[in-house]
Amino acid sequence: MKIRVIQGSELTSDLAGDWSRIQEENHSLVSPFFSPQFTQLVSQVRDDVYVGVLEDDNSIVGFFPYQQYHHGIARPVGGALSDYHGLISKEGEGINVRELLQACKLNIWQFDHLPADQTPFATYQWSNADSPYMDLSGGYELYCQERRQSGSKQIKKIGTLRRKLEREIGTLRVLIHEPNDNALRTMMKWKSQQYRESGTVDAFVYSWIVELMERIYATQDEEFAGVLSTLYVDDELIAVHLGMRSRTAWHYWFPAYHTDYAKFSPGLILLLDMADAAEQMGISMIDMGKDDSLYKQRLASGSTKLAQGAITRPSLPAMGMRLRHATERMFESMPLGKISSLPKRFFQRGDKKRRYL
Repeated sequence: MKIRVIQGSELTSDLAGDWSRIQEENHSLVSPFFSPQFTQLVSQVRDDVYVGVLEDDNSIVGFFPYQQYHHGIARPVGGALSDYHGLISKEGEGINVRELLQACKLNIWQFDHLPADQTPFATYQWSNADSPYMDLSGGYELYCQERRQSGSKQIKKIGTLRRKLEREIGTLRVLIHEPNDNALRTMMKWKSQQYRESGTVDAFVYSWIVELMERIYATQDEEFAGVLSTLYVDDELIAVHLGMRSRTAWHYWFPAYHTDYAKFSPGLILLLDMADAAEQMGISMIDMGKDDSLYKQRLASGSTKLAQGAITRPSLPAMGMRLRHATERMFESMPLGKISSLPKRFFQRGDKKRRYL
């Protein structure tokens, strides 16, 4: 197998077409994060995006997108923004990922949202978790019926809150995609406030992320599009969500809402409106992203196993990473709790330029 490396900016329309065909043929690659457009858009705001192009008998059989940092360390394209990543290849394609790293001149590739069924990475996975999704392949009514039969009362509760909001405040209006720059800015403002209040790193202090959101929101292709959904009560914006869709999968990504209306759960009202509109858009699933939020558990009708781990080649950075992982495992086994309770500076150097997330 021949592997050549190109910069993300060199991903031509012909190569993107080959990429899209491989993606369509492999059901595990339905997420818009696996679309060539996502890598192309990130490469427009960052200069460290690369793609390994895999060829066999003069035929392209796969792509390996990544962001390369110092000392041959690489992460998925989009860094912490990436909710799905891995090889874009035909199902069952035999690929030696250590040789892939060598061809890309990498010492480490770290992942934390890799589909666990990507078998070339099986021996490099440390742990896995579920990414819940809403199965809308049979339409919204069937989805609601299946949720009720499973014992979930979440949809009924959201319906009650919706009627209460309309009764007490005003008429609701939803736009599944609204090309509105002000709504996009409002989403980022609300989300930044949420990040600060929760003590989480504010993604929108990074200028490249803001620019990426703008580019994704403006992209409207049949195979890939940004979707900015909004919910108004009368003329006041009370909930907004920016996500991405491929042909059949919609990724629930950046939801935000007006905190004055929190008791009505406007974000969840908007999510169900999105689910109701999915069938007309050709969408068969909404992936809600990897975490154990209670509302996701109650609304999910299935989940995808995602793995965390790393591929390494012998090097000092790889030795350091393995030491860190061993230390994390040691702390997690102690009564004091998980490593997440330790300050980030315990393992990480700050980035004053705020370039990396």
